[in-house]
Amino acid sequence: MNKTLDPITFEVIRHRLWAINDEAGTTIKLISGSPVANEAYDFNTGILSASGDMAIMGIYISSHACVQGEVVKHILKDYSENPGIEEGDVFLCNDPYYGALHQPDITVVAPIHYKGKLMAWCGCTLHHIDVGGPVSGGWAVGAASVFDEAPVMPPFKLVEKGVMRKDLERLLVRRSRFPEIFSLDIRSQIAAINVTRDRFKKLVETYSAEAVESTIDGIINYVDTKFRTRLKELPDGIFRHISYIEHDGIEDKVYACPLTLTKQGDKIILDYTEASKQAPGLINACVGGLKGAVLSFVLPMLCYDIPWCPAAVLRSLEFRTTPGTLVDATWPAGISSATAAALWAGRVAVNVCLAKMMAASPEYHDKLMSTWAGAFAIWTFDAVGHQGQRVGGMAMDIMGGAGARSNKDGINTGGILSSLTLSVGNVETYEFLYPLLYLYRKEVADSGGAGMFRGGVAGDNALTPYETPAPMSITAFTHGMEQPTSAGVSGGYAGGTAQYRLKRKTNARELLGQGKLPQSLYELEGQIEPVPAKTRTYLGIGDVLQTIQPGGGGYGDPLDRAPELVASDVRNGLVSHRAAEQVYGVVMSRRLKVGPKSTLKRREFIRQERWEHTAKKQLPELPAGDIEFLKPMSLYLEIVRKGGRAFVRCHKCGQIVAPADENYKLYLPVGEFTADRGSIELAPGVRTDRFVVREFYCPGCWTMVETEVNLKDAPFIWDVELGG
Repeated sequence: MNKTLDPITFEVIRHRLWAINDEAGTTIKLISGSPVANEAYDFNTGILSASGDMAIMGIYISSHACVQGEVVKHILKDYSENPGIEEGDVFLCNDPYYGALHQPDITVVAPIHYKGKLMAWCGCTLHHIDVGGPVSGGWAVGAASVFDEAPVMPPFKLVEKGVMRKDLERLLVRRSRFPEIFSLDIRSQIAAINVTRDRFKKLVETYSAEAVESTIDGIINYVDTKFRTRLKELPDGIFRHISYIEHDGIEDKVYACPLTLTKQGDKIILDYTEASKQAPGLINACVGGLKGAVLSFVLPMLCYDIPWCPAAVLRSLEFRTTPGTLVDATWPAGISSATAAALWAGRVAVNVCLAKMMAASPEYHDKLMSTWAGAFAIWTFDAVGHQGQRVGGMAMDIMGGAGARSNKDGINTGGILSSLTLSVGNVETYEFLYPLLYLYRKEVADSGGAGMFRGGVAGDNALTPYETPAPMSITAFTHGMEQPTSAGVSGGYAGGTAQYRLKRKTNARELLGQGKLPQSLYELEGQIEPVPAKTRTYLGIGDVLQTIQPGGGGYGDPLDRAPELVASDVRNGLVSHRAAEQVYGVVMSRRLKVGPKSTLKRREFIRQERWEHTAKKQLPELPAGDIEFLKPMSLYLEIVRKGGRAFVRCHKCGQIVAPADENYKLYLPVGEFTADRGSIELAPGVRTDRFVVREFYCPGCWTMVETEVNLKDAPFIWDVELGG
């Protein structure tokens, strides 16, 4: 902060900037004609410095705000002389190779001048329901390159010196299958820009240009200091995770997104260099988008009490990638599904690594969160509407489970961590706008990762075409159908998988005509048709599509969960009676009352099973000498010193299990199971031969100290390396 600016004025201007940016978001919601924007809030706004550093971001999709700086910096670098940056200009961009996330997410940015001087920038990013290309909605399943997807648009002037370029506007609108909605959404973004510029200039007139510029710089410097202080308080170490994506839209191949996160003092190094080579299909992402994806998880996990200022936080983050890979794609790799594929895998890996770093911190242990929904199952559609008009959109029923905390359960249907104000689209709105009829929305028992504290359960919905003369074209897109992506922490299970289930030619209409509302696909006649993770298909009259989101990851061994909490979950339909007994070891009566003695006996039986059915391993040789505690490692593990050498010890029973300078998992008994271990059963037709769930046990007390989901033949992930 500029020393000449007093603290009170600084705070007044800072809050005025926040209010201005918030008004821009409200403007978009009021003008947009798309439920993606005004129902699900899939957009964000921001105010940036003159050099393109994001200082103020909105309360909506955080990754949207974070990438606006990338677009501005490209404009400053490439366009300052030709075509120039003038007062009243507005630039538009949807090109991921210039900073956007993927083509449907159009970013609009504008310079803010005062008395001829460039003072700042403002921007907004909005997910549009259709920007053209071969597939309605933009998720180009089957695309072999960017040339098979919706058009990419590097930054260009849509508004020049305050005047809309009609030729360019018509060019844009002409590409969309839904021109009225597209045009309205673009104008909502420009209106938001105009509101921000107008309010910003009045702020300058009130407090002076120097005061406002000093405040913007001060925000960035203040958050920079606060964030570096936070990092210094967290333990140094190396933390690893591997996220996987099945199917690239062309082939059913598996792609890996490994992350090695190194925390050193006030710096975090994010090493994605070992990611799989870029795919021929649409699942890749660019580095600019990766930065936004990572920040969208770093901010809520580490900056929960620090103002969210992307530019400041980025100063402490170092990204390492390899060009030509999944998260650093090179032209012309397909990128239309980046937000739901490579970027999602990259941010989930950050979630897991940060959670394990915080698990090793006495000060921040109570702030950790296991993995929020490790994927999301979405689909777009193109159909004939109630009035015979062409309609289309995206089903924003993203009701994933939140990750468990170290002291409480995850939020049920908590949504996604990158959305601060996630709002699931209103059923009545969707049914009014589109030829759809929802049969139900509900929560899925057992979908939250089991643990001492349970991950949040996921949402489940089913719908059918209604009052339409023609089949509805749909594109379904997800990953994590054959492997649970919401990893658990400290022995917690991963959350349930993403799922699609499609039942053809059901009797749903007949049942509705009888006043019966089906609550399950099993109540309907018809034939279940397997749905791949990425597919283009159709919904005919009578067909029903079910979509299940992933649940949140659990925390701690499920056998350590309070029996009464398990019983409460069973009574509330969040955990099945079967899972209560088999996973949590809780025995209940028919009236769902806990039997204390039978529960104790059942839990001892499960621990005995772990011992009987697991190969024993050689424990490390221990030198003579007293044991000295050094530092915690996780809920159950800690680092100690004995005879001048550091070891990993079970905190619960005191058993020393491994040398601290080696992968501790190599010394632990391990059980391998199918991917539905501890979660809901996989969808029909999903492969079960590629992934396994591994459980690692303490050889002293047989507590499950850690879990991992990995390829069947892959080596154990050395997830936490703290040294001695």
